[in-house]
Amino acid sequence: MDEAKCNEITKAECREEKENPKSAARVVLFLLLSTLLGILGGQLLGTVLVAASNHQLMTEQESIARLGYLAIPGRFLYQEMTAKSTYLAGGIFFALSIGLGCGFFWGLILWIFSLYRKRWHHYLRLLPIVIMSAILIWQGRGTDNKVLIFLLLFPLTIYALSFPLLAKARIRLSDVGRYGFLFVIFSILLWVTFRQLDFIDIRDRILLPSRVGRQIDDFYYRYTLYPARLVQPLCYRLQNAIAIDHERFPRERLLAIQSALRAQDWFAVPSELNGRLQAALSYSQAQDEILFYWSKEQPVKNSWMRQANPIYRISWQEFIKEPSKHLEKYSLAADTYLLLRTGCGIGLFFILPLAAAFFLFVGCIWLIRQALLLAEIKLGRLKETVLALGIILTLFLAINARFKVKSRLPESRFGLWQIARARESGDRIGALKRLNDTLDAQSCRAHQEDIANLARDKNPVVRRLAAKLLDKLASSEEEWAFSLLLSLLEDSNINVVYTAAESVSKYPGQRAKDLLLDILRTDRPWYLKMKVYCALKEKGWQQ
Repeated sequence: MDEAKCNEITKAECREEKENPKSAARVVLFLLLSTLLGILGGQLLGTVLVAASNHQLMTEQESIARLGYLAIPGRFLYQEMTAKSTYLAGGIFFALSIGLGCGFFWGLILWIFSLYRKRWHHYLRLLPIVIMSAILIWQGRGTDNKVLIFLLLFPLTIYALSFPLLAKARIRLSDVGRYGFLFVIFSILLWVTFRQLDFIDIRDRILLPSRVGRQIDDFYYRYTLYPARLVQPLCYRLQNAIAIDHERFPRERLLAIQSALRAQDWFAVPSELNGRLQAALSYSQAQDEILFYWSKEQPVKNSWMRQANPIYRISWQEFIKEPSKHLEKYSLAADTYLLLRTGCGIGLFFILPLAAAFFLFVGCIWLIRQALLLAEIKLGRLKETVLALGIILTLFLAINARFKVKSRLPESRFGLWQIARARESGDRIGALKRLNDTLDAQSCRAHQEDIANLARDKNPVVRRLAAKLLDKLASSEEEWAFSLLLSLLEDSNINVVYTAAESVSKYPGQRAKDLLLDILRTDRPWYLKMKVYCALKEKGWQQ
């Protein structure tokens, strides 16, 4: 009898061993499909949110411009902001952050809970969904409804997907531990490798020299405004339009509140626009208080602000004393995207790298197994694990040897200037980066001709670094340096223009301020104009 039982167990183990590769394939397929489903859902959510946000931003820009102020980024973006391609491009940010994060996270959690094999194990997978849903409902008060619905319904969709794929995926816990150990080693090596890479250097040396790389760079800078503005609280945005109930304010106080708001880049517009803006305020003469409100999604009558409950209220004297402090408090109280912003941050900086490491690891293990099958080599678990570990270590040592930055530049400035005149653009870039860290104004004056030649270099990265060198002469206001910056502001490469504008902003005097104001009035990229606007504000300029 005991022998028969042993034979049964042996047959069951053999059958499980045969089913194991298929089980592993089902798990990987489930995680891949859940991740792709998350990306699709995040893209859909992001497209809808960016479309609504862009229409609101356009209304704010038009209302600020109608008051006679400079609206940043300006009217040149109006046509782009309402294009469907802009909505889709802006939605990519959410697809790769909160969408991918939710897809991979819930797929991984549901698979981990499916490892516990009992008759009712399907219901066990519902446990994390129920707990997380309760937390979201408790913490999600005031959150945008579209975001909350996505975060509540998406795990249930992944749960439904788990039935056909995880029902027969029987993986032994010993295999989970073995591959889990390899995955931890793989992730640590991947983190160490990428930590030592200079991403700006990768952009300058790999992306910008090629046409495709420049298109990727342009796409990134062109469309980051839209999702970035959507998830920001009001107090962190560059400009805000706020609907104000003019009839409730005495004339003197109306002028005072408009001036206080304008100094913080909050522009008071007539309350007829209430409903199409995000912020609104009124005044209670009886309590001598300023009342801040949510602004509704549809246009409403002026009387709305006198009937709704304010979300923040403060006495007149306290607000006038510290307007920035109370505007920040109001902004945080009116923030409907805290949950979305937190989810995007976790997805982008934690789960996205984890998912990329996981699928790279699965690819490596699959290639190793295929190589063993082709060579008709059969190894035990321990030998296979040691072989996989050795191949992974060898791979990362080779990558580190290829990308590790080996400083072969001399320490002396004289030697660096010699390399800055070299024929190879990579040498010039390396020397200029070191010079930007070590150079002072006196040395810049001594190498006026070298800097002028570098500012006319064919390579845009060299010209950008030359523009950065010129900010060291800001205190002395060298005429030749300022003339070079003027020519670099007309450069065909926007990265050069951006750095030149940054250097100009460090020069004192009215001439630099006028030059920056001219940039704001031209049809320049939005991120350049936003940089210039911030620089002017630091100089004490006000509209």
